[in-house]
Amino acid sequence: MNSTQRQIYTFLGDGNLTAATNRVNAGNPAITETLLGLAPGDQPTRDQLLDWTVGFDVQDIDDDGNTSDSRNQMGDPLHGQPAVVIYGGTAGSPDINDAVVFSPTNDGYLHAIDAANGTELWSFIPADLLDRLVDAYRDDPQSAKNYALDGDIRALKLDANQDGVVEPSDGDRVLLFFGMRRGGNRYFALDVTNKENPRHLWTLGPNELPEVGQSWSTPAVARVAVAGVAQNSLNLVLIFGGGYDETQDNDQGATLYNTDALGNRVFMVDALDGNLLWFAGGPGGTETPDLVLDRMNNSIPSAVRVLDLDGNGFADRMYVGDTGARLWRFDIFVDSDPGAPGVQTPDRSELVTGGVLASLGNADETTHPIASTRKFYETPDVSLVRNRGARAYLNIALGSGWRGHPLNTEIRDRFYSIRDYDAFEALSQADFDGLTPIVDATDGSGDLADITTDVSPVVPDSAAGWKLELRLPGGFAGEKVLAESRTFNNVIFFPTYLPRGTAETDPCAPAGSNRAYAVSVSDGRPVIDINRDNMTTPEDRYTRLVQGGIAPEFTFLFPGRVEGEGEEGEPPIGGPPVRCAVGVEIIDGLCVSGNTLVRTYWRQSGVR
Repeated sequence: MNSTQRQIYTFLGDGNLTAATNRVNAGNPAITETLLGLAPGDQPTRDQLLDWTVGFDVQDIDDDGNTSDSRNQMGDPLHGQPAVVIYGGTAGSPDINDAVVFSPTNDGYLHAIDAANGTELWSFIPADLLDRLVDAYRDDPQSAKNYALDGDIRALKLDANQDGVVEPSDGDRVLLFFGMRRGGNRYFALDVTNKENPRHLWTLGPNELPEVGQSWSTPAVARVAVAGVAQNSLNLVLIFGGGYDETQDNDQGATLYNTDALGNRVFMVDALDGNLLWFAGGPGGTETPDLVLDRMNNSIPSAVRVLDLDGNGFADRMYVGDTGARLWRFDIFVDSDPGAPGVQTPDRSELVTGGVLASLGNADETTHPIASTRKFYETPDVSLVRNRGARAYLNIALGSGWRGHPLNTEIRDRFYSIRDYDAFEALSQADFDGLTPIVDATDGSGDLADITTDVSPVVPDSAAGWKLELRLPGGFAGEKVLAESRTFNNVIFFPTYLPRGTAETDPCAPAGSNRAYAVSVSDGRPVIDINRDNMTTPEDRYTRLVQGGIAPEFTFLFPGRVEGEGEEGEPPIGGPPVRCAVGVEIIDGLCVSGNTLVRTYWRQSGVR
């Protein structure tokens, strides 16, 4: 895009980001040298830096002698996953290609890009990142990676009449929520209902979120009604973990375990105004949590898995792991009709109960050997399992892996399947306080069936779950889980990462290698004969991926209707099966045969 036409905004007090006082350019006197981290006489000058920020080739990087042409560069979206919102054209002229890609980058920009033609509509730079632009401009050698906006985007599209078209006159809204991951400790909310005229809703940081760490945890959108608290009319809330404490990056000494002063929290805020509605956490800190949990002394970088188990539209269950390898469960006590006369939902002190469901490292033991200092960074994968003649349970699948040091080979990581048999029963705080957590002890004992070498394991219907040790046939070599799993058709799919130098990696490849696993949710056995040798071995649980680096989570692709089979709008009959992808790599043969798309009918009543 021509740099003279770029729309770059920040937030300096006016909620309308397109206001002149929010424009990031040399013509806005509100963007001072102080805001940009510049001192008088610095190079670049204020105007040079702002022209560069807008996109002019101030440094003549293309060596054409022109410093007023466009600089076609952008920062890296290293960890931040973009979000796509389909605006749908207008009611009179629907257009499914009318969509915007919202992508954060580590030079501090949130880009809004027209999905149809790749044109940037606008970008937003938080005010506290303006003083980092000069470092990106100078591009001096650094001993550590620079981060800015490095978190995932959570988009909420409220389509009042469900016509697929965003029309403000119908009460439709589009909201964006995002953190900074390693870039900082703040969360932001923008209203992008008008895709070309964004508005700032709120910014939250340590002043509003006690003991928040780096904002790694992607907010989950839910509905929760809280008595005695002013909320938006839809009771929309965001739920997220306290974030990451950088002390977890410490890789020195005889133990890798430590407790955290930051991030050992779970927050619930009003989605529209950002007011803190409720939070849980360990004792101490600047404010007393609504739910004090003595064992919550490790940071929580992952997103929180939030569930509505009774289907009433309001959240009632949460699961999340921490960097001490604990798995936490929370129950939310919300009446099915919070607006009914005479009905009052619990206040903040009674709203949520919770405790440790499983402790799968050594955080709760007296010693902390490196081999068992496991850590959870990924969101739990929760699925309902019903086996004929057996008690139903919620299966919580997640793997351990030190995201802060993916090349570590000392920790013996594992993949877990934990069963929560109190699937539809809310527990009181007394119940949680008396709960004996499921453990995977350092000495090899514990409550979980070890299915690592057994291709036909017997896991009883009443078992606490199972565990799979992540090791090569010759032993542990640093294999770890750095992406969340997906459960589909009774199969758990997840990738793992193996550091460079293991027997499975190319010694010339600097980034290591990856495996893709597919195992039975019930007992972890292989579900297909991957190498097609008519023998079932532990190696049939996985296949090697071609891609290097750290692979992302699985994605499932549903092919369209096969020509000549079924009517338009009907699911394919005997058509191609569902396909699996990890990143851009299609994993042929890994998805279980017969996973074809099946139409599911549902009915909803009593919607207000």
